[in-house]
Amino acid sequence: ARLSQEETSAFFDFLSLEPPERPPFEELSISLFGLSSSHAEKICQGEFPFLSSLGVKGQVGLCLLEAVSKIVGPLPLMSLELDVSLDDKEGSSRRVSLLAEALLAGKLCCLSSLKLFAVCSPVSVEAVESTRAVTQICSAFSFLYFPRLLGLSLSSCGLSDGGMTVLAEGIGKGHLACLQTLNLERNAFGREGMKALMAAAE
Repeated sequence: ARLSQEETSAFFDFLSLEPPERPPFEELSISLFGLSSSHAEKICQGEFPFLSSLGVKGQVGLCLLEAVSKIVGPLPLMSLELDVSLDDKEGSSRRVSLLAEALLAGKLCCLSSLKLFAVCSPVSVEAVESTRAVTQICSAFSFLYFPRLLGLSLSSCGLSDGGMTVLAEGIGKGHLACLQTLNLERNAFGREGMKALMAAAE
């Protein structure tokens, strides 16, 4: 079920209770469309040890990534699915920048699925900043190993030949060894980027 912000807050307040006031969960997997900053911080601080898998979409991604930026070590989850859309609204590029920073810092090794989709004008300030951050995201895949990443979608993100080459380096190094699906439709790379990707996939 899709919960409202208030319902999500009430749900996490329930999870904060100790047994027998709540069932003794062993593992919990949830997908969220609403999340408060305080509950995002509690997730990042490991206050819900039974929470093993988390899916977040839209504005929730910004809330979670801001909380991730405050922790020192990796996010204490077994699996994380992130679905982030980019638009011309203020703060859109910040979501991608925070994501890039978290990836480069090794905080999201639990990432199992990442979907980025741009719906903004390619010449807007937000689009330009987001494109730079997407290249940084590709750099993270080149530098670090992501053992749980199964799906990666960078659709309409302005990915250039340069960014594609960096991403291909990560694939060639085996840093995305478990990757099953890769969506790169409607980007800006050409023959050079595709050549690098094909070489890495061999």
